[in-house]
Amino acid sequence: MGLMMPVKKILIVDDDPHIRSIITQVVKRSGHSYHTAADGVEALSLIQKHTFDIIISDISMPRMSGLELMRKPESVPPKPLSLLSPVILKNTNTIKSLVPAPMNLS
Repeated sequence: MGLMMPVKKILIVDDDPHIRSIITQVVKRSGHSYHTAADGVEALSLIQKHTFDIIISDISMPRMSGLELMRKPESVPPKPLSLLSPVILKNTNTIKSLVPAPMNLS
């Protein structure tokens, strides 16, 4: 019997629906719960309503970039520094390098 990894609540933020779908599939297959947002404005609204263990965000998006999102004080929950949500900022080149050749996005 394998070790069970605790389910994480993950926020996936990307303006490209195809990239958002790929990341969502990986998160879903891993057994984690998730919410998705198409940009930083939508993500900020979700962050104010929910607590996330991990945030995976595109850097370059319309309305509000991933970097702008992380600079918003309201995007950081009032927790001790050691318990803050990890954030993974990515761009399309990062995803392309992680996708196996048959699924390459280029």
